[in-house]
Amino acid sequence: MRQTEFGTLFTVLNYEKYQEPQIQPKKFVGNRVNEEEPNGKSSGKYNKKANKATKAKDQKIRRKQVFDTSSVPYSLAVYFYEQIKLNNPDHREPDLQAWADEIRKMLEIDKRTEEQIKYLMSWVQQDDFEMMNVLSPVKLRKRFDALVMRVKHENRKVLPVRKGSAGQYDYTF
Repeated sequence: MRQTEFGTLFTVLNYEKYQEPQIQPKKFVGNRVNEEEPNGKSSGKYNKKANKATKAKDQKIRRKQVFDTSSVPYSLAVYFYEQIKLNNPDHREPDLQAWADEIRKMLEIDKRTEEQIKYLMSWVQQDDFEMMNVLSPVKLRKRFDALVMRVKHENRKVLPVRKGSAGQYDYTF
């Protein structure tokens, strides 16, 4: 025992001797945590961090789909890259396999048609604003619905042209 400016300081000797039995430290075995209980048995709880690491490892093992160069997704990826190169000849070549996979998602998951995708790819590269913002299938997929709405909105701006003396109009764009 000693006096300090804040009060009296006590030092406890043999502290561990006066404590209740505690759970032993955790032991990591694979992706499981083995906690030893006071009776020496382990609880076998899962370690969340180790479990996540195992899942991430399993996902890396999955092989990426490789697209044939004649497949629709791959050919659309090449088409999009060519459209971008018309505006920027120095655009670096992307991972066309990754692009093809994103296009596959548009076809299979989003239920877009090849024609819809191809039309939008050419349209975004002709639009002054979008040509700088949509430079990958990921961005195209993310903004697909908004871009379709924009195309429709711009097409409505085109005024009908009077055709012939019969008062018929031509609504082509």
